[in-house]
Amino acid sequence: MTPEELVNIIKKHDRFVHGLVGGERAVLKGAKLKGLRLTNLNFQHAILSHIDFSGATLEGSDFRFADLFTANFEGAESGGAKFDRADLRGATMKGAKLQDASFNETDMRPGLVMGSTGETITNLSEACLDRANMEGAQLARACFQHASLKSAVLRRATMTAADLHGADLSAADLEGARAESANFSGADLTGARLDKAQLRSANLRGAILAQASLVDTDFLDARVSPGSRQLPVDLQVTLRDHALWVESNAERGRRASLPGIDLTGLDMRAAYLSGADLSRARLTEAKLSHGLFVLADLSGADLSNADLRHADFAGANLSQADLSFADLRHANLKPVELKDQNGQPTGELWPTKLNDADLRGANLIHVDLREADIRDAELSDAKIDSINERKSH
Repeated sequence: MTPEELVNIIKKHDRFVHGLVGGERAVLKGAKLKGLRLTNLNFQHAILSHIDFSGATLEGSDFRFADLFTANFEGAESGGAKFDRADLRGATMKGAKLQDASFNETDMRPGLVMGSTGETITNLSEACLDRANMEGAQLARACFQHASLKSAVLRRATMTAADLHGADLSAADLEGARAESANFSGADLTGARLDKAQLRSANLRGAILAQASLVDTDFLDARVSPGSRQLPVDLQVTLRDHALWVESNAERGRRASLPGIDLTGLDMRAAYLSGADLSRARLTEAKLSHGLFVLADLSGADLSNADLRHADFAGANLSQADLSFADLRHANLKPVELKDQNGQPTGELWPTKLNDADLRGANLIHVDLREADIRDAELSDAKIDSINERKSH
């Protein structure tokens, strides 16, 4: 397509939109418009499925009601563009600049291309959507990994199973959003409004919730640390960075290194601290139920009287830890199978270490100690299931 042909199509389409004589709807299915400068143009109701706008400059352009099925906007400059009620199913907007753009009631669900073996998700990973308006948008299963959504409006958006891992949602408005089973792990929700949002079964491990508004938020079965919003902000950031570190296999974020930290009595239920360094930490009477501490270093830590129910300590180092009178009911102390650099199992089991630990008076009901290293551990007055009695002696 020559530039002259494109200009002619755009002119005729503008007349079509305004109901003028000689107008004709633009049909640009699969057109290659990569890297072009097309600012402030009117593409309302245009047929643009499979179009390639990657790297194009589209600032201020109007795509309302357009067919953009599986369109490619990767790396496009589209600040202030309008996509209201457009069909963006299966579109790629990775790394696009979409600040101040409008997506009211836009359809961004996965798209199924004829002849393909599966659906294509709408990809907005690493995109800039600061202050974007996505009210009422259909975002089920859309990918927003590491996207910036600062002060974005997502009121009443449908975000079921959407992936917002590592996204920046600070000051975003998600009032009434439906985000069941969505992934907010490692997301920044500082000052976000989540009133009346549906977050059932959502994953918020490592998410920053400082100053977030949670009036009538539904967290049923969600993986969330409700007390984390009361933690010091710098600690919340550390937990977020650690979640990113774990999820990215150390490619993003930073490992939590908190030796000797004093977290006495704090509410850190469902904390995500697998692999963290918490050696000699003071966690007396801390609420750590349902926390993830797989392969964490808790050697010499004070966990006396702590609530550790359902916590996962697989492969953790609890040697010389003080677990006296701690509640460990249903905690996982089984070994973990180590993996190689490619994530493949090695067949080598790494046991949970409790050697020289103080377990006096601890509640170990429904805890399997048979494969744990409990050499020289003090277990007097501990509540132990019959399955562990021979091991303890």
